[in-house]
Amino acid sequence: MHSLIKKIWIVGNPSGSETRQTQPMVFDGSLEIVIAEHAGFSLLTSQNRLDYSEGIFLGGQISQRISLELKPGARLIFIKVDPWVLGPSSHRPLHELQNRCTPLLTVLPDLHRRLVRLRPGTSPALIEMVINHWIETESRRPEKAALAAYAVRQLSNTADEPKRTKRQLLEALSISSRTLEGAFATMVGIPPTRFATLARLRAITEKLIYEGTPDSLTRVAMDHGFFDQAHFSRAIKTFSGTHATAITDQALFVPNSQEGFRIFTIQ
Repeated sequence: MHSLIKKIWIVGNPSGSETRQTQPMVFDGSLEIVIAEHAGFSLLTSQNRLDYSEGIFLGGQISQRISLELKPGARLIFIKVDPWVLGPSSHRPLHELQNRCTPLLTVLPDLHRRLVRLRPGTSPALIEMVINHWIETESRRPEKAALAAYAVRQLSNTADEPKRTKRQLLEALSISSRTLEGAFATMVGIPPTRFATLARLRAITEKLIYEGTPDSLTRVAMDHGFFDQAHFSRAIKTFSGTHATAITDQALFVPNSQEGFRIFTIQ
C-alpha cells in the first residue's frame, strides 16, 4: 500500500430489489476517491439527502452525522487518501466539499481521465496503481501542503485538548492562526480545532470497537483530550447521534484504520 493511500475499502448491496443503509460514519481525516459501480447511492445527513448515480467522485471531510444508502446491486470502492496529497491539485478549495461527494471531473480532471478508462469490476490493486502513478507524477507539493501535513500529524496527537494543541502548534511554527486556518481550508477541508476534536472522537470509537479496554469510559475520554466522560458524551452525541455508552460496530460504521483493505456487505 502506497504511504499516501491509507486504505481501500469496498461496500456493496447484494440485494437485487432492496435499498440498504449503513450506520452513521465517523470522521477519520481522509478524503475518499469513490467509484460507484452498477447502481447509485445516497448520503443521508440530519438535514438532507444527496443522491448520486454511477460514476467517480471525491468524498470530502465528514463533519456531521452521515450514513450511506446503496441502491440494489450497488458497489462502492473507497480509496482513502491524505487530503494534502489532493488539495494542491484540486480545482476547488477542499472546505467547499465537506459532507458531500463531488464529481471527480470537476475537482481533479486529470485523475478522473485516468480512472474513467478503467472498466467496472477492475481490481482494487489496479485502481491503486493508477492513483499511485498520478500522485507520483502529477500531484503538486507546495509549502502550504507541507504545513498542513505537519499540522495534521501534530493535531492527531490525541492526548491533549484540541485548543491547547493548536496553540502549541502555532508557537512551534511561529505562524499566525490565520495562516494555519487558511492552509486547512484549502489543503485539509476542515478547520484545525474541529479536525483535532473529530480525530479524538475517531480514536476513541476505534479503541472501543476494535480493541476493547478494561479502563472506564471516563479514563478513555480523558486520555484522548476530553475533560471527562460528559464532555466526550456531548461531542459524540452531537456528531453521530449515538450515546457514548452505546458505541459498538452495530451503532456506528467505522472501518478499522489499521487494515489496508476490507470488503463490507450491507445485510
